[in-house]
Formats: sequence, structure tokens, C-alpha cells
Amino acid sequence: MMAIQESPFTASQKDIGSFLTEEDVSCRYMQVGCTNPTENTSGRAISFLKEYMQAKSDTKSAMTAAEQAIAMLAWKRRSAFVSSLCTDYSKFRLHTNATTRQFLAFLDAQQGTASKAHFEALETALGFNLRVHGLLMDDIIGHKVPEAIMFDFFHIYLVHGIVGNELGFFFGKLRDAGFREDRMLAFVSSFRWPKQFASADAKRIFGKREKKTSPVKAEASELLNALPVLRVFVMMFVMKAGIDESTVQACMCFLMLCKVIDMLQAAVRGMVVDPAELHNTIVKHNNCLLDTYGEAAWVPKNHLSLHLGEFLKKFGHLVWCFTHERKHKLVKRFANQKLDGSKAFEESILKDVLAVQLNMMEGEMPSSKVRLMNPKPAPKKLVDLVGQVMPWATGPIMHDLRAMHAGGFVCTKGDVVAFDATSVGLVQFQFQAAGQVWTCVTPWKHVHEHMFECTGLDPFITATDSIKSCCIYSEKDGKAIVLV
Repeated sequence: MMAIQESPFTASQKDIGSFLTEEDVSCRYMQVGCTNPTENTSGRAISFLKEYMQAKSDTKSAMTAAEQAIAMLAWKRRSAFVSSLCTDYSKFRLHTNATTRQFLAFLDAQQGTASKAHFEALETALGFNLRVHGLLMDDIIGHKVPEAIMFDFFHIYLVHGIVGNELGFFFGKLRDAGFREDRMLAFVSSFRWPKQFASADAKRIFGKREKKTSPVKAEASELLNALPVLRVFVMMFVMKAGIDESTVQACMCFLMLCKVIDMLQAAVRGMVVDPAELHNTIVKHNNCLLDTYGEAAWVPKNHLSLHLGEFLKKFGHLVWCFTHERKHKLVKRFANQKLDGSKAFEESILKDVLAVQLNMMEGEMPSSKVRLMNPKPAPKKLVDLVGQVMPWATGPIMHDLRAMHAGGFVCTKGDVVAFDATSVGLVQFQFQAAGQVWTCVTPWKHVHEHMFECTGLDPFITATDSIKSCCIYSEKDGKAIVLV
């Protein structure tokens, strides 16, 4: 790859040739999503374009006039390149529907004028693949697609993403400070999760890694289960120990990461999240990551995260692919059995999947009301109890172990639920009477911060819709840590 330190080239810009104009060359050093590339991207683009032009001109010389012109234009534009480590969003120039169409039109015009290998190199340099019958080339909706795209924060942070990458560096820093993974594992293992999420084993984040700073390998649901518990561990033990300044900074960086995840989850659940505050929090976390661990901890998804605040501002909400990710196995179950992909393959697969999904959702369709998941007539003992405490309740009494909350979570017997930051309790049973769902809860006494006492208080019956959330907790000898 040619290194350009100054502009010694005198070739006329008209020598670029009719097949690649000055405007083409000067605007082609672009990433997908941003028209300001990184230094590496620009260098790669220059290299590919040089190879492409050499193939076009069939010239074997080390530096043709056309190549000199490309180098000169690249040098002139070098000041416009933005580092991939840049967190200043004001310096980013986003692709538009128009610029995307221009790129594709340029590629379409070049197709067939060079070998397959060199055309693919040109596609790589420009950051776009030409698909003549693809969505972007559709004359009806294709021109609207680029500005309708939203990055999925679920993949950015949780699928081989920012969370697992940073945890690797963070665990290495904690190990140097005397907090080894086995100690964290023991702490995490003492906690219980709401039954709705208990199948995701948070302990897997402590699996074997190649190096002490290697990324943590875990599924997204396991990372989501682990983060709140790790945050408490850091606040209760690490931050209160005699750690050095660099470890304090690593802890603060991790806590910022947790805050970002909290805000993103709130946004996808329909809660009010200020786009500017989300963006500023993401920027602060990325800057802290660079200050703490250096460039080695930066991955391309860190740059992608910088666009999430703008997406929230533009669209008014964020979407994530968590549900889609969980359903991969369902699609494969049908797709792997179909050997003939020539006749309505996609339609056939989607029909099978839709049928299964509708059947699974029969008792869990979205609703604004709290409801029992699988109501059954209550046993006589429960009917008598309801008659004593709620003599005004008429009609049949139904019961079930699980109740779907209007907030989208499931309350199950044995879960710890929260009514506010200091009011929590253990679910004993749930029933439906007088057209409403009720939950019997044994309250736990708040002591301090996350600490509660689990004994000595009488159970009470409350409307299930007064419950705000189900909690992760650790209980031993009548005392509990509850993450509200």
C-alpha cells in the first residue's frame, strides 16, 4: 500500500480517465453509514482503486499517470478523514438515500468492464456490493431504504459485542487488583433470578479464556443476567477496597457501561429516554473506555454505538432483535428439512414458523391487562381463604402459578417482586377474583440500600398490577440482597 506523506505528484487530473472521473475518485473513500472513512479504510480504498485502474488500463508500470492522480486526490482529501476512534458525532457525515443511489449507479456502470476479482475489489473499496435485483436497486422503495435503517443495539453490545469485549479487559484489571474470577463466580452463584429468566446461566461469563483480557464468551441473555449482579459486586466490594486509581477508573467505565445498557433496555420497552442524554452517556463511556484501556479495547461496534442516540431521536424509539435471535432454532427446524429451495422456499418456511408462533402465543398475546397465564378453578382451600379476606368478591375464583404483567414480565410463585425501591416481597400464590388478578406477597423489611430482612412480617394480598418488577436476589439466614 502506498504511503502518502506529501503531494509530489504533478499528473493532470484529466489523466484519471473517462472511466473514473475526479469526482468519482474524490468521493469514493467512504464507509458504509458514514462518508468520512477511517485512515485504514482510506488506505485500503486507495490500494483497491489503484489495482482496479491498473487492470482497466492494462498497465504494468509501478505508477501510471492515472494512479498518480488518484494518489494526489487522496492526499488532498486526507484532512477530511476521521479516525475510527473519533467520538465527536458532529464530524460524521452520514450517507443519504441520494448518495447511496449514486454509489450503486456508479458500480452498475462499471460492471462488466473489469474482471470479477477487480470488480469485487472495487465493491470492497466503496463499501457496497452491487445486487441488480436487490432491495437497494428497487425503483419503488429502494431509494428510501438507507435513511430508514436502524442499527440493532442488541448485536452492538451483547452479541460478540462491546459488553463481552470490555468485560474481558475489566476482569483482567480486577485480577491484577486481587479480585479473581472465582471470587466473583461465588458471589454470582449465590443469586436467584426470576423464573422467567432463570434458564440463562450468568455463571457462564466466567468460562475459560485464552488470556486474562480476552473477550468474555457468553450468550446475550447470560450477559444481561450477569451485569446487575456484577455491578453490585463492584459497588459493594471492589470500590470500597484499597484499589489504585487505574482500577477505580476501570470500575467507573464498567458502571457507565451498565448505565448505557439500562437506558437502551428502557428505550426498547417504551419508557421515556432522552436521545441527547443517551448519546452523551454512550460518548462518555466510549471515551472512558479509550482512556482506561487504550485503542486495544476499541472494536468497530464502539463506533456503531455512537449512532444509537440519533436513531432514537429520528425514529422516536429503538428496536432490537432479541426475539428474532431466540427464534433461530425454530427457523432451522423447518428449513433443514426442505431440500428443494426452488419453489416458494421462503414463503413455505414463513408459513410453518408463523403457525408455530401463533400457537405458542395463544395464551400470551400482548395485552394492556394483567392476566393469569393458564387459569384453572381454584382449590377449595383457596376459595375459602378468598371468601374470608375478600367477602365482596363474587363469581368463580381462578388460580395459576404464573401471571403475565402488563409491563411485559411474568410473575411466578417464588419470585421476589418490587413495588418501589424499598418495598419488596416473596410471591406466595396468585388468583383471579371479581374480574381482577391478585397476588399474595410476604413482605421483606428494608434495612439499607440493597439489604433486606426476610422474616417476621405477615403476608398480604395486593392487586398484581401494583407490582413494578421481578427482582434478582440472594438470600441466606433470613437476610437478602435484592436488586431492585
